[in-house]
Amino acid sequence: MFDSNETLPAHSGCSSGCFCHCFVVLLLVLIKFWSARQSAALTFAGLRYTLAFLCLAPLVLLSSRNRAAVKSLTRKDWGRLALLGLIFYTLAQGTLFLSLAYLPAAMVSLLLNLTSIVVGLFGIVFLREHPSRGQWFGIALTVIGVAVYFFPVDIKGLQMVGLLVALGGVLSNAVSSLLGRDANRLASSSP
Repeated sequence: MFDSNETLPAHSGCSSGCFCHCFVVLLLVLIKFWSARQSAALTFAGLRYTLAFLCLAPLVLLSSRNRAAVKSLTRKDWGRLALLGLIFYTLAQGTLFLSLAYLPAAMVSLLLNLTSIVVGLFGIVFLREHPSRGQWFGIALTVIGVAVYFFPVDIKGLQMVGLLVALGGVLSNAVSSLLGRDANRLASSSP
């Protein structure tokens, strides 16, 4: 586990961000490939999270510190974690996988980039956090980029279903992000 008194190398945040971005893009392509050839997209999502649980559960069970952290969670903490899991894993990830059945992976990835805008706007209202000038500039740049990609609008047939599902995923991602940030601000449990 990471000790809060430890310092990380300056490059680790950038490296982690680049790795995560590349991993997500690769995952979107794999999901698209898998869902087109094998089974339902939601089955793939369920298998992925079940495998992640099986890989991470021993880390909790083998560490007395982690076991103590789990035992110290209150009913309210469990309720918050359950709500976060329901929204983030079920709704946000489920809509991601479903939207890939109707839309190209590039379009879904671009739409998911709108999540940061929704988080920023919801953060103003619900968390009383105000974006800096640089963040507002980033929001404007994102909106311009999405507009350039989508205009002129030419959405046909079931693509509209995929678009609505993907936008539902953006909203679910934003809500789960805010719930996660709120839970971390309370600091009653380890991230």
